[in-house]
Amino acid sequence: SERSKKNMAIEKNITSLRLGLVVNNGVTATGNAKTATLSYGNVRIDATDQGLHDVGNAIGNLSDRALMSVKVTISADLEESI
Repeated sequence: SERSKKNMAIEKNITSLRLGLVVNNGVTATGNAKTATLSYGNVRIDATDQGLHDVGNAIGNLSDRALMSVKVTISADLEESI
């Protein structure tokens, strides 16, 4: 029934992770900061937050542009649990 569907548990199954490094990319003509995001795919879906942060900082230290932040993009399927 419609009511029982509303009470079904939903499970999130992560399908992929993408690591993004936001770096300083100079300034605009008006003097505002510009950023660029360096994106890395094929990240292990079981990677820990600490591991992602550490790797992001390590990669960022190799760049000649200042690392501003480390981001992660999670793609997941939402499915009804049985």
